[in-house]
Amino acid sequence: MHHRRASQRSAANGANAALRALEAIATLVTADRLRMPVAASFPVEQIRRAAKLQAGRHVHGKVVIDL
Repeated sequence: MHHRRASQRSAANGANAALRALEAIATLVTADRLRMPVAASFPVEQIRRAAKLQAGRHVHGKVVIDL
């Protein structure tokens, strides 16, 4: 039974670490210190074209789908 509690604590610590990481990322984005390069942007009607571009693995940046 003790083993199970330890693994539950470990999972909770991982969730807390992930939350802290997301908070740190949000802080950087808000301060305009984190930028994501955008390789291409497509309207949702061209989602197949966007997927094909990304599947080619020669993209340097994110492929954005505008909804």
